[in-house]
Amino acid sequence: MYKAYVTLQDMAEEKIMLPDAEDVGLADKDLKSEEDTNQATLSLWKKRFDQAEKFRKPVIAKYLRMYKLYRAYRDAVNYAYGTNIMPPIGLEVIETVKPRLASAKINVNILPKQKDDINSPSLKRWDDLIEYDFEKMMFDDLKIQWINAMLLYGNGYAQLSWAGDSDGDPFLEIVDNWLLYFDPTAGNRLYDSNWEIKQSFKPKAILKKEEDVS
Repeated sequence: MYKAYVTLQDMAEEKIMLPDAEDVGLADKDLKSEEDTNQATLSLWKKRFDQAEKFRKPVIAKYLRMYKLYRAYRDAVNYAYGTNIMPPIGLEVIETVKPRLASAKINVNILPKQKDDINSPSLKRWDDLIEYDFEKMMFDDLKIQWINAMLLYGNGYAQLSWAGDSDGDPFLEIVDNWLLYFDPTAGNRLYDSNWEIKQSFKPKAILKKEEDVS
């Protein structure tokens, strides 16, 4: 996942790899300096952000419609018979189902792929490893946010990574649906997505400090 309008300091901290020259439309002979490469990279990601923002407009409109139904919100207009109350049926359904789903224990079983794997003792070790990973990433504490997004908007997004480096513990973040920008060319369920952008916000003081450092 990538941040929208990432700074060069962000790239250094998060080890975001720069694309190839061909990907940004520049030949090797045109890359006169590192500054040219950085500028081309920023231009590439801004272009991707603009494309994704245009693509997701109907999705955001749907999210807003779903949220209004959930909150039983009604626009300030004159309704028939002076009706100004909307029963919060959506909220009632979601808040009834959500705790039941969240309290259910999730069991993960690794299934064998080949006949020789059926009685393999490593299957149980894999099951134990995944349960350990769930515990380290505090999945039980975070899954309520994931379930809430799925019930409210139809989709919930979880970002998996490693804390620190590849030798650290697994890290789970439930990403806000409103802050995600997807590759418009991706197919169903984003299996062939080449990139995603996760928008983030920083205080001006931190941005100024990062600018001075870079």
